Amino acid sequence: MSDFFSYEKGKDEIMRNYSTSMNGRAFNESTIEAAWQKGTPEEGLASFRKDACGASMERQIYGIQEKWGWEIDYVTPVSKAQRMI
Repeated sequence: MSDFFSYEKGKDEIMRNYSTSMNGRAFNESTIEAAWQKGTPEEGLASFRKDACGASMERQIYGIQEKWGWEIDYVTPVSKAQRMI
């Protein structure tokens, strides 16, 4: 099995790793920057933005699951989007 995907026994679908594209590969820098630019700048904190849900995130902590960390995800889950194609 690929480094990009994992499979849970008893489930019919393959699970992608966090912050990966539909094909399971890491996002390129231009995609990461485009997602970052969608955040709302926080006044007086150049390296911080708020996401669509109002959570604070720091630019340098992309892809890290800790305070201020953030990742790119899909509005429609990839597993459902693939079934729609």
